[in-house]
Amino acid sequence: VEGLARCLQRVGTDGVVTATRAIQTPPRDNVKLAALFVEALRRRGVEDPGAHLVVVRDFLAICTMAKATPWSPLQIERLRALCRARQLTP
Repeated sequence: VEGLARCLQRVGTDGVVTATRAIQTPPRDNVKLAALFVEALRRRGVEDPGAHLVVVRDFLAICTMAKATPWSPLQIERLRALCRARQLTP
């Protein structure tokens, strides 16, 4: 958690911290990663960690992305467009 909090601090307000893991059945690593990102954001004083997280998957892996600031509506729309174009699941 401390390491992720430091990463979020280092990337600044517009940077993104990402972690990608293979899809597992039952889900394990990606659930843990999401929980770690949420805790790291909470320790930084973020009240709504969900506004700072994005999760995207393809048929092999899941990418969890976090920002120190909330994702803007424009960023979310661009990400959704990219997901549609690349057949990813947001």
